Amino acid sequence: MLVNSSNFHKNSGSSSGYHSRCKACQFKRQQAYKARIPEVIKAREKARYASLDAAAKAAKRARDKKWEDDNREVIRERQRKRANENRADVNAKRRAWAKANPDRIALYQSRAVKNPAKSAERFKRYRMRHPEKVRENSRRHALKIKNDPMLALHSRISRGIRKSLKSGKGGVSWQHVLGYSRAELAAHIQRQFTAGMTWQKFLSGEIHIDHIRPASSFCFTSTADQSFLDCWAMSNLRPMWSADNQTKHAKRLFLI
Repeated sequence: MLVNSSNFHKNSGSSSGYHSRCKACQFKRQQAYKARIPEVIKAREKARYASLDAAAKAAKRARDKKWEDDNREVIRERQRKRANENRADVNAKRRAWAKANPDRIALYQSRAVKNPAKSAERFKRYRMRHPEKVRENSRRHALKIKNDPMLALHSRISRGIRKSLKSGKGGVSWQHVLGYSRAELAAHIQRQFTAGMTWQKFLSGEIHIDHIRPASSFCFTSTADQSFLDCWAMSNLRPMWSADNQTKHAKRLFLI
């Protein structure tokens, strides 16, 4: 039977001049071997790299960089596949990294605060390049919000802040701007639940987050204004039945 020699790696030690296994079979065999002893493989690769001289290391980095530049879509697809197959592990690693690197996150957020226009422009370019991905992410996020009280709370505060600022908040997390976390706000709101209030009713829209002193009574133009911080201070927020909140409108009824 004739076979296409291009499907086989060359092997000078073989009588045929080629390996007995095709390239695809050899690749699968190598991947299975690596999967069995991943830590050993990593240790070998590190040791091999460490044994190289400076010129060889530079050459390898250049080759790796060129391959990455030429195969960005392949890399992204692999990352997406790995993330989808190991979603719980990926999310756990991200949370662990965020917890271990608060300074890095604060640095990123501070850059966004200082350059809101740049952050907005970067996100605009991303939306233009990936419209379908943005829409899919929005649909998936909206579904999560309908079933997760913490996400719903986060979304309502974020949306309320964006609406109260003409220029928006420049892509910066409201938790960084206001100085308290979503968990702290949730605990603060839950402590003020009156008879019959539950997070499920919050999800259904029966409960609103009300400003004790109405937001319309504050005057601010940016997140740096003290009036903005006073308006969105945790002490100025409380849960209120939607019917009562609509009746109250912009009046200050009572303090709690």
